[in-house]
Amino acid sequence: MAQIKANKRTLIRWKVYIDRARMYIGYVQFLMIGFVFLEAYKDTTIGRVIFE
Repeated sequence: MAQIKANKRTLIRWKVYIDRARMYIGYVQFLMIGFVFLEAYKDTTIGRVIFE
């Protein structure tokens, strides 16, 4: 097996990159859920107040 030299700083940097990517995906999912929620309630009384 070939050994991969792993520097501690390199591992921490990649962990930060992965954590940031997961955070951004969470933001996108939150916005999509909000959009679907608003579209589902568009024809209700509260939806009419929001969209008009």
